[in-house]
Amino acid sequence: MIPAPTPPDERERLAALHALDLLDTPPEARFDRLTEAAARALGAPIALVSLVDAGRQWFKSKVGVDVEETPREVSFCGHAILGEDALVVPDAKDDPRFHDNPLVDGPLGVRFYAGHPLTTLDGHRVGTLCVIDRRPHALSAGERAALAALAAAASDELSAQRVVLDHYRLLEVIGRGGMGVVYKALDEALGRTVAVKLVLREFLGDAQFLERFRREGRALAALSHPNVLTVYALGEAYGLPYMVCELLTGGTLARALRAGPRPGVEVARLGVALAGALEALGDAGIVHRDVKPANVFFDARGRPRLGDFGLVRRAGVAPTGRTARLDPARLRALVDEAEARARAETAAAAATAVGGLTQHGGVVGTIAYMAPEQARGEEVDGRADLWGLGATLFHALVGRPPFGDAPRAALERLLAGEAPPAPRAVDPAVPAALSDAVARLLALDPAARGTPQDAAAAFEAALRA
Repeated sequence: MIPAPTPPDERERLAALHALDLLDTPPEARFDRLTEAAARALGAPIALVSLVDAGRQWFKSKVGVDVEETPREVSFCGHAILGEDALVVPDAKDDPRFHDNPLVDGPLGVRFYAGHPLTTLDGHRVGTLCVIDRRPHALSAGERAALAALAAAASDELSAQRVVLDHYRLLEVIGRGGMGVVYKALDEALGRTVAVKLVLREFLGDAQFLERFRREGRALAALSHPNVLTVYALGEAYGLPYMVCELLTGGTLARALRAGPRPGVEVARLGVALAGALEALGDAGIVHRDVKPANVFFDARGRPRLGDFGLVRRAGVAPTGRTARLDPARLRALVDEAEARARAETAAAAATAVGGLTQHGGVVGTIAYMAPEQARGEEVDGRADLWGLGATLFHALVGRPPFGDAPRAALERLLAGEAPPAPRAVDPAVPAALSDAVARLLALDPAARGTPQDAAAAFEAALRA
């Protein structure tokens, strides 16, 4: 047996672990659901959230074992925290580090191990999400992706209820995207609940993204509109930029559309509200770039807000000036990669099990609402957001995006310059004036889409028709 060497940041790592105040605490459902998902997704009888302390590994959550902890010197997880990626041991009997380990030779009989590090906000690896089997086997690409996604969700949960950013106490994870994680938080200074959007550490090297995040955050904080998500503040903690926004509890349009198309009157009113939001953004010099049902939020009274600023997912982005371009070849590759992951049964099972917090291939959710000029890699302005609005309202009217639900097919139709149908051509029950208003926003020529004011007027006229 070869015990794991001590990490170079051991002193700081232990301080970060102890600051979480999680050791020797009762089980919590937020961790248990992740270990259960890992065991199910990877087909393993044992799954653990293991925290690696000075002389022990202690299990915050466990499936398939009764033991609470083991000595650190025999732990597989002590090896796993040495790197950023998962440690995979297909057969411990064939690995000189573990072949005579008491966890292998003893009653537990470990043969297979896969553990992904759990990282605190300040970048210290304090434990793992791991799965264990008593028989040797390999880990597929889909299983590896599922483990990484679930470990990312577990890392986010480490900070919930334990970390304070300035005067914002993080309470629970409420969302995770390609560039950041969103927490429900308590503003301890004002005694109100808010949403805190925190940039993921792996994107701190992208200076252009961080500058855009801060620039647009400042612009949004100065903007006041009833249909734009309110930004209260920007900050930085542990070297991570964050944005503090109002907390909306009415769900998203994407969730509402799971029940099917919405009534025409409701869609027309939504068009008026969101066109007004785009007008306000345009006046502030902001291009959203990602208008879609998942980014339309509702407050407790059902009033819509356009949100998800600053954490817009990138797909092969090369910033140029004030906007961002997409590389169509890279976009195709990302769509293919995301669809392949979605087809992997284990990855899909993991994503479902964690309630959508892990989003495999976030680009897929954007393609269906992306303007053709954006997909072609051209520089975009607010007219691309008008297309996104049109595609969003099209979906709300007929139950699907303009080019259907298959991302690769939608992308090819976009790149081929195919004109989408009018909503009324898909569903003759859609009122003509409302169909025409949406169809104009989906014009292939950006200049033919008009302005947000034109759109708002058209939807108001549809309400009167």
